[in-house]
Amino acid sequence: MENVILLTLFTSPDGLRNVLTRNPALRIVTSEVHPVVPTHFGQRYFGTS
Repeated sequence: MENVILLTLFTSPDGLRNVLTRNPALRIVTSEVHPVVPTHFGQRYFGTS
C-alpha cells in the first residue's frame, strides 16, 4: 500500500478514518473534507434525483 495514492474529489472525516484505519500506509489526496457527504454531486453527475 505504500505505493498507492487515493485521489478523490471529496471525503468525510468518518470515511477518512475508516479507510486509514484499515490501510494506514495509504496516501489520500482530496479537494475537500466535509462533515456531511454531499449527495447532490452524485445526483447531478449521474442525472438521478
